[in-house]
Amino acid sequence: MVLTNSSKVYIHGNTISGNGENGIYVSDKVNNVDYGTSENIYISSNAISKNTENGVYIYKAGDNININGNSIVSNTLSGISLTAIGDNKIQSNEISNNAYVGIKFNDDYVKPKNQDINYNALIKNGHV
Repeated sequence: MVLTNSSKVYIHGNTISGNGENGIYVSDKVNNVDYGTSENIYISSNAISKNTENGVYIYKAGDNININGNSIVSNTLSGISLTAIGDNKIQSNEISNNAYVGIKFNDDYVKPKNQDINYNALIKNGHV
């Protein structure tokens, strides 16, 4: 699932599994075409697993990105990978058995003004 230039999107109660890339990908570009950033994204109560890359990859997004109450397990790379993101909440997720790390802050990541990451269960991910 790819989101670009989106606002007020609710991804709730889905099974997102076995994709050839990321389970959910939020970016401003797809195939080098700039569509603009997304904001007000709510990703909750999903089972996100066994994707070839990351469970959730936020490459570039605006404010109010919420990743809450998901089961993010057994992805080939990280459970959640963040590059450029505005104000966000990542709460109460089970993030386990991902081959790389549970939550990855990429090299060019800059912490936004308001970020709330808490109450996540990070269990048996590949690297610390």
